[in-house]
Amino acid sequence: MDMFEWKGLIELALLKKTSLQSTIEHCKSIFSRYGIPQTFFSNNGPQFASCEFAQFSVIHGFEHRTSSPRHPQGNGYYGTFHIFKQKEQEENKTLKKKIEDMQKTVQDMEDRFNREAEAVNANVRVKRLTENLSDADTKYSHMVKEFEAFKKHSSDLLKREKELNDRLRALYS
Repeated sequence: MDMFEWKGLIELALLKKTSLQSTIEHCKSIFSRYGIPQTFFSNNGPQFASCEFAQFSVIHGFEHRTSSPRHPQGNGYYGTFHIFKQKEQEENKTLKKKIEDMQKTVQDMEDRFNREAEAVNANVRVKRLTENLSDADTKYSHMVKEFEAFKKHSSDLLKREKELNDRLRALYS
C-alpha cells in the first residue's frame, strides 16, 4: 500500500505490484486528478530509487525527494499513516456524536419553543376571554339597570292607569 498526499489530501493506493511501471501508472492517475506536484516525497523503495523514476520526474517537472536511508524516522511518516487514519476515524465519530447531540438539542429547543408558544397563545386567549367577560359583565350591569328603570317606569304607568280607571269609574258611578 502506498500513500500519496497533496495539500492535506491523502490518497491510499493498494498496488498489487510495487513495480516501477505500476507505480508510475498510479502516479499518472493521481496527477491527472490533482495536478503535478512541485515536490514528490517517497520512501527509498526500489521503484522510487530507480533511474527510470528519476526520468519520469524530470519529464513531468517535479522534484523527487526520498527519505534518508540513514534516517529511518523519515520513513516513519509513511509507516504511521494508519495511526493518523485511526485518529481521523475517532475524530469523525466524535464529530458525528457532536452533530447528533446538537441536532437533538435543536429538536428539544424547537419542542420547548412550541410548548411555550402554545402556553403564550393560551394565555392570550385567557386574557381575551377575561376581557370579553368583563365587557359582558359591564353590558349585563347596564342592561339590568335599564331593565330596572323600565320596570319602575312600567310599574308607575300601571299605577297611574289604575288611578285613572278608578277615577273614571267614580265619575260614571
